Amino acid sequence: MTIESDDVYVAAISELIDNFRDALIAILPVARRAMIPYEDDKHYRHWESLADNLFNTFVRDPIETDRTHRGRNQLRLARYDIDVEDYAMMSWLTVDDESPHRGVFVRFLSCDAPFDSVQVVDVDPGSLRADGCRTVSALDIRPALYRRFADGEAVLVTRIEADD
Repeated sequence: MTIESDDVYVAAISELIDNFRDALIAILPVARRAMIPYEDDKHYRHWESLADNLFNTFVRDPIETDRTHRGRNQLRLARYDIDVEDYAMMSWLTVDDESPHRGVFVRFLSCDAPFDSVQVVDVDPGSLRADGCRTVSALDIRPALYRRFADGEAVLVTRIEADD
């Protein structure tokens, strides 16, 4: 991650995801003191709200202010921690930069440690409908943005240049 000038934040998509994960981990002690559970089977709307706001701050906002495709009718990024049946009208984060339909990033999970895993959904390349989900180690992902446009074109983005 670099700041090229006072107004441009340059970062790899993997850095955005790492910053988001680090923020989730950093907020855990405060959430525990406030009795806000984060565990996958126990969390509720307060944790979901915290995670959604952190995701928007560390991931969505930099992506949406990326100047590399400004002026094009981009499809909005899929929301964090929301299960989607059909990805036809959105862009998404992928965990596989070589095959973006294999592994849409949906949410972090806590298997052996907090946020050590990622729930991913495979997307059928023809219909763009969800086609099964699985869990992978957060260490094994190669994040990228599969930026889609209203005209049907799509590009794989591995770094952004966000305007402040």
